[in-house]
Amino acid sequence: MGDADTHGLHRRWAWWCWWTDKQSAGAKWEQNLLKIFDFDTVEDFWALFDAMAPATRLNERMKGNYAVHKESSRPTWEDCEANDGGDWELSVSSADNAHVRLDEWWLRCLLALIGETFDDDNGSDDVLGVSICRRPRETRLCVRTRNADSEATQIRIGQKFREVCDIPSYLPLEYKRPNARKDVLYRA
Repeated sequence: MGDADTHGLHRRWAWWCWWTDKQSAGAKWEQNLLKIFDFDTVEDFWALFDAMAPATRLNERMKGNYAVHKESSRPTWEDCEANDGGDWELSVSSADNAHVRLDEWWLRCLLALIGETFDDDNGSDDVLGVSICRRPRETRLCVRTRNADSEATQIRIGQKFREVCDIPSYLPLEYKRPNARKDVLYRA
């Protein structure tokens, strides 16, 4: 943790960036994944957040992603901590008026993550990280968890995701596993 003039977080976090363009389109997913910075203080988080382009300015033609995960976890499905997990996913069409709120939702998600708001009062440690993925037709905001089989925990996390981001009820919030992206396990 930081010195006396900083405000420490409960754990270290890593900010990741992933993008691809025509030159790197054939590369493996992990080859385009770059860890930007590790942080464990409020001050380091804000310095990094302020230096990064807003999520909605990620170049959708280059398929840009941001992810913030626990330092021990990589934002890949091959990561051992994510093997049994899934994603709470909010998909917003570029044509939807709600699209203008994505930067706000991204910030709220980040603050809930590093403030451990997704955890319950019993010390649940199920949330691994959050990500935002820009694509030409939609943007996906996701909360990744480690254990898809715990329905009660997943429903609580999904409800907390909707609450902290103030996501309108008409937008579907769905929980999916990586190997079955079309199958929805839970809704919040």
